[in-house]
Formats: sequence, structure tokens, C-alpha cells
Amino acid sequence: MNNISKEILRSLKNEVTPHWLKSSTFIQPRNDRVLIRRIDEQKGLITLTDAPKGLKGTVLAVGPGKWHEGDWEYAWSMQLASFVLEWQSGWRQEPAVKPGDTVFFNSKWNDFAKDYYDDLPLEAESTLHLVQEADIFGIYG
Repeated sequence: MNNISKEILRSLKNEVTPHWLKSSTFIQPRNDRVLIRRIDEQKGLITLTDAPKGLKGTVLAVGPGKWHEGDWEYAWSMQLASFVLEWQSGWRQEPAVKPGDTVFFNSKWNDFAKDYYDDLPLEAESTLHLVQEADIFGIYG
């Protein structure tokens, strides 16, 4: 392919892809992690330095869910008329949120702030947060 064709394809891709998806496609959360874009609600002209604990945001991507390790458990055996140890295999808990949900969440720090990390991709935004599903208080709407 020549350079002109590549540039045309790149420009078409940019026109078709929503702006919020362009910057977050490089991150696919793992396990029970959730990628959220914070919604900054402007309440007035004066910004207070004491930020609220709960944040509002839109879920962009969700991991496959929390993995619960396998473990040995006691089970009743009818043949032996006593308890025996049995191996219970691990399982994955499905996430309760899905991409597009508006959620309230708690983020202890800004995961993608350029002030803290020098090696982030250029597309990284300071409004993105990568949190565990347990840090989500609830789903809005």
C-alpha cells in the first residue's frame, strides 16, 4: 500500500470511530478491573479544593470478572457417613457493570495523570480511571 492510501484509511478510521473510543482502545482491563471516564460536572465558577469522595463516570471497558481460587472444602459423604475433603475448582464472578453504564465510584488516585507517569501513551487522558469493581458504589439510572 502506498502512503496516500494509508493516510486515507487512517482519516476514515478517525471519522468513523467515536472520540471517546480512540483514546481508550489501548487498555483492556483484566479480572475485576473497570475502565471509567470521569464526568466532571461544573457546578459554578468557583472550584473548591476539597473534592467529593464519590465520582461519577461512564464505563468504557470491563474485565472478564473476579477470579475465585479453588479450595479444599469439607463435604458429607453418604458412603462413608462422614465428612471428606473435596476439591472445589475455581470460578469467575461475572461483572455487574457493562460498557456504557454511568456509575458512581471511588478512586484513590488518578491512574492516568501525566503528572505522575512519564511512560504513558500520548492518547492517555487524565479523566480515565482504572478501578476494581468493588470501588463502584452504584449504577446510575
